[in-house]
Amino acid sequence: MGFKENIAVDLSALREYSRTELIHLLSKLNGSKVLVLDPALSWPINLIADLNTLKENGVEKTTILKSEPLVLAPEQRQIMYLVRSKTSNMKIIADHIRNHLYTSSAKYEYFVCMVPQRTIMCEKILEEEGVHGNITVADFNLDLVPLNNDVMSMETADSLRECSLHGDMTSLFYVAKGLMKMQLLYGNFPVIKGKGHAAKAVADMLDELGQELGGEPAECGEPRFDELILIDREVDIVTPMVTPLTYEGLIDELYEMKNAIAPVPGTVLAHAQALYRAGGVTMPPDRPVKVKVALNAADPCFMQIRDLRATHVLPVIQRRQEFVKHVQENVTHSAQAYQSSSSALMVQLKRDLSLTDDEVHEYGKGVLQLNTDEEYRRAGLHLGIAKELSDTLGDLTFSRRVELERMVLEGRIAQEKALEYVEDVMYRQHDPFPKVVRLLCLMSFVYDGIKNYDHYKRELLHVYGFEHMFAITNLERIGMLKKSSENIATALLAGAAGATGTQTTSSAWRSAPSW
Repeated sequence: MGFKENIAVDLSALREYSRTELIHLLSKLNGSKVLVLDPALSWPINLIADLNTLKENGVEKTTILKSEPLVLAPEQRQIMYLVRSKTSNMKIIADHIRNHLYTSSAKYEYFVCMVPQRTIMCEKILEEEGVHGNITVADFNLDLVPLNNDVMSMETADSLRECSLHGDMTSLFYVAKGLMKMQLLYGNFPVIKGKGHAAKAVADMLDELGQELGGEPAECGEPRFDELILIDREVDIVTPMVTPLTYEGLIDELYEMKNAIAPVPGTVLAHAQALYRAGGVTMPPDRPVKVKVALNAADPCFMQIRDLRATHVLPVIQRRQEFVKHVQENVTHSAQAYQSSSSALMVQLKRDLSLTDDEVHEYGKGVLQLNTDEEYRRAGLHLGIAKELSDTLGDLTFSRRVELERMVLEGRIAQEKALEYVEDVMYRQHDPFPKVVRLLCLMSFVYDGIKNYDHYKRELLHVYGFEHMFAITNLERIGMLKKSSENIATALLAGAAGATGTQTTSSAWRSAPSW
């Protein structure tokens, strides 16, 4: 409720810009068409254009890009591919076209839109596959995707690997192009600050793009941003290695959110069933094992609790639900009575429900737009999720891992003891490979390498399989896994850095340029 008033910049203009560009591309094919989407783009596209928008622009069928043959109805002759500019996608498209040429006498029209832009390598693959002459190629500059009213993402999961492992800085250029688009829509950034080599590269590219446009300020009135701060992920690679404990962070840790969508287990809804019934809201009894839940600004309850520590969200959700229930039961009260935090009604609610001053202001501000049934349903859903998270936090295995991570970061545990825990989770608990490797990477950074590293590398491969050899080798190449230094003083300094709370990625931090 009232979340739009709390943000400095309305990102709807960025969403509308991408939506308009997508509609323009769809208009390139007259009449009805089939839209084939890269799986990695399905949700980002959904965030800028819903199904009705696609239908209004001639899309009669939407499907996901797969390696199997593309089956079409006889009347479906126009196909538009919207895919990331990857060679693997080009080979799948070429297979589709060849299958149509060999199995059908119908004439098809193919339109391939590459995101964020076409590459020489992709076009070369299409030529080698012998299908380049059958298609029309275009670019779709979908770079910064607004996942929320205050969060944007490039949604390029491979960018760190490309930059650090392969030395391919193309993704940084796309970042600069996205920021240039922001300047065109919202005004130039008056001040640009940054930390890290990649951040400096993005700033330089942004300056060059500005010079190409003549160096003139963007014509969109007063700049909406005070400053731009760029931070290279490599200057703090430790943070992603530890377990997040905020509500949103823990949901991502357990359920793996993508594009602000969390596939929560059906048991979450089972926890909420009684709450729905208590609120007089019915819900279908049959639910799939996984339920996709959108966690964004359309959910005011989530916006209120997303940054809170997961252990603190239950009472906040309960108070919100009690307030919604009170509004349902007292429909005779005027909205003005709720909007005034000093009114007798709100003073009484503050006392009865133990509301904070911020909650009183937030709840009262949103009463006019309050959909009580929907709010009650969402509060019940988050209570179910919070209950699942509470069970996880109370699990001995989970709490041991969190405690170990904290002790490693604070320098309160010897490396030998920490490695004993790693062996335990490998041999007895059978934690997934990514979790064990994250823990080893954390220790490698904090302790400046891992003692008896070859032993743990060999055990990792024995326990989880030799198919992980390439992953371990790549982590070694970029310095995330390494042998312990023979210099005892260096190791002691690394432990002291953790104990004092300074940056544990000291070498990267010291060498990273800042301005």
